[in-house]
Amino acid sequence: MNKPNVSTHSHAFFVGIKGVGMTSLALAMQDAGWEISGSDTQEIFITDPVLSARNIQVYPINKQPPSSIDLVVYSGAYTPPHTAIKTLSLAEALAEFVQDRRVIAVAGVGGKTTTSAMLAALFHSADRDVGYYLGTSSILGLAAPGKCGSDPLFVVEADEYAISKTDSRPKFALLSPTILITTNILHDHPDIYPDKASTLAAFRS
Repeated sequence: MNKPNVSTHSHAFFVGIKGVGMTSLALAMQDAGWEISGSDTQEIFITDPVLSARNIQVYPINKQPPSSIDLVVYSGAYTPPHTAIKTLSLAEALAEFVQDRRVIAVAGVGGKTTTSAMLAALFHSADRDVGYYLGTSSILGLAAPGKCGSDPLFVVEADEYAISKTDSRPKFALLSPTILITTNILHDHPDIYPDKASTLAAFRS
């Protein structure tokens, strides 16, 4: 089977789609022409309204991706499903999606969502149709937390948390940004980084 790159337009299934990062990428890919569906728990999430507004079908978390799907994207909170379909972690899928764009990556333990959103809003106010990926459900001044955009620039909130349960590298390690902004570096996520030195090492990488 010819397995498509994330920059192509097909049908993607998101395992754990209600997570803010998963929703953001799903919306950006939908903008790009992908058909999107996914699965998650029945728990109420802050992303439920935007997923519903965009007519994205969310199935119970135990649903297996249909055989007609071209790509499976899974949240780092879950193990990847056993399937012959091309399967990528959220970090891998995001990196593929923006690989041909000039990425402005905003990293930092605090303030990266706000800074990324401010950048995206400023570009839009200047009539620049930049794409963006934000780790939130909604934010004032922007229509959605994720957008493909037509401008060469793409603003990414660059997450320092681990890629998956089996890959402890920070998610932002897979990005190749043109511009990197770091708001601050503090010790956080003790389940991944036991001390400040390990946090600093992740950012230096």
